[in-house]
Amino acid sequence: MTIDQPVFLGRDDVLGPLAEIALPWIVLSDNMRSRIGLRIKTIGHAPGYYSHAMTCARAGRFASQDAPLYREVAAESYLDGGWHRLKVWWFPGLSPARRVELCEVVRKSLEESLWRRLYDFLGVFGHWIGREELNAPRLRYCTERVVDLIDAALPRNDAPRHPTPAKLNAWLLRRSLERGDVAVFGVYSPEFCG
Repeated sequence: MTIDQPVFLGRDDVLGPLAEIALPWIVLSDNMRSRIGLRIKTIGHAPGYYSHAMTCARAGRFASQDAPLYREVAAESYLDGGWHRLKVWWFPGLSPARRVELCEVVRKSLEESLWRRLYDFLGVFGHWIGREELNAPRLRYCTERVVDLIDAALPRNDAPRHPTPAKLNAWLLRRSLERGDVAVFGVYSPEFCG
């Protein structure tokens, strides 16, 4: 099975066998009812629709840099309740063996020490004051975790080092148009798919 164009994803697409053919994923989330999510979407000069970014290396499970800890969460927590829109990106040209390697990169990052999996609150504060380079040493926030996967999948890329979810989405879109090595796999929206 191949995916030639973006589609609306249903619950079964996110949780089941369709996901397996395209992993790892980059997942952007728009929490439509969160005040914190609303604030994140308005940070800096690149406001956008997304307030969180995750990866997915196992169908039905997202690797999410939540506050306070990077961890694996059930995808259902983003599908239930009608709170989240999700945009799923994938790497269409990868071989099955390379996909397995990249999923292992995500899995290993989930096994890092407790200290390394803590949330980089200083980095988010840096965005709020317009200093994206302000970060706690060796800690990450959500989009930086996604950039780690991009770096593993696409060596020598020009992905932003400390993006907001909106800036990450803009970079992914530009990259998909220029090189085609990333693409939108699908969109989950509770209005259409829930």
